[in-house]
Formats: sequence, structure tokens, C-alpha cells
Amino acid sequence: NPPEEIVHFSTSGSPSQLGIYYSDVMGGQEGIDVHGPGLLDWGAGCLDADPLFAGSGTDPFSLAFHSPCIDAGPRNPDWLDLPPYDIKGNERILDGDQNSLAIVDMGAYEFENIAAEPKHMIVEADRESGFSVYPNPCRDVAFFSYTLPAESTISIVIYNQLGEQVAVLADAGQKAGNYLVRWNTSDAEPGMYLYRIQAGEIIASGKLIKQ
Repeated sequence: NPPEEIVHFSTSGSPSQLGIYYSDVMGGQEGIDVHGPGLLDWGAGCLDADPLFAGSGTDPFSLAFHSPCIDAGPRNPDWLDLPPYDIKGNERILDGDQNSLAIVDMGAYEFENIAAEPKHMIVEADRESGFSVYPNPCRDVAFFSYTLPAESTISIVIYNQLGEQVAVLADAGQKAGNYLVRWNTSDAEPGMYLYRIQAGEIIASGKLIKQ
């Protein structure tokens, strides 16, 4: 709570220690007030971003579609000693956003896009997905590569961590074929961005890091 998200202190005895890993903390490391001899370990995978909770319904703190907390946990979560299911009974490691990544999400809920039917990626171009983004992380430019097996209306949209639209890279009908779309990121602030590509009824999404 304001003014600090976490107050960390030790009034007597040995210094208290606080380790934070794969957590979303408003204000980041600066949002934690360390008093006296307290020791803070700001570990891997931490975020300072709006978690984009659903905000309504029976589970208002579940994750919305563009939440940066989706697939934001450790790739090997064994050390977390998590139960196999989340608070709603979903599998704890679930590719809920269908972007071909099954990584534990931050928070009590694994994201489950119940509104979307399971969909395949655009094509099996690279044996794992038909859509690739490189380099990722990027500096001044990122390339979106994909193959359309048939004529489709293609949409590629970039969002920031607040879910706000940053750029529209494609929004038109395209014939079958291979495509490469360039995004000039030189004017974009460093941080994490979310992309969403749709070709007809087929959808893919993921994260892009701008250094």
C-alpha cells in the first residue's frame, strides 16, 4: 500500500531478509522500503507493470488476455513447490493463451482463455509455430515472420504493458505466401511489449522485449 508496496524492516536481532522472485511489484525495487539492517534480494523475473486483472466476476484477480503476468514465471518452476492446480482447478502450467508456451503464470490463477477455442498456429513453418519474432530481445528493429497457407485477412497489433495499442503493423487481406513485417522500435521505450497476430480465425500472441 502507498507510499511503499512493501515495508521491510528489522527492529532488533539479526537482519531480516526478503527475497523476491518472479513477482509484479508496483514501483519495482524502489517500491520496497528497507529500514535499518534489512537485506533485500531483488531476484530474477520481477516486473513493475499493471498486472491487468480481469477486475470483475467471481475471480476479479484472474489475469486478463494481455496481462504481462502470463507465462512470466520461471521456466523450471519445481523450486516453487507449487501444487499441480491453481486456485480454480486449472493445471498450474497451462498454455492458456495458446502461444505455444506452457510456463507457469504469476499469481494465484493460471490464465485460461475460455472464450477461445483451441487453435493451431498459422502453419508448421518452424515445426513449433508458423509465426516468429526476431531478434527478441530487440534494440532498434524487430521482424515478424509468418506464412499464410491461404488468402486471409491478417492483423498484427502491438500493445504496451497497460494493454494500450502501440502500433498496427498489418490490417489487410493478404494472399497465400511468406511474409516479413518490420517494426521500427527506435522510438519505443525500453520494456516489454505484447503482440497479437490474427489470420482469419487463427490467433497467436506473445511478448517482445525492447532493450
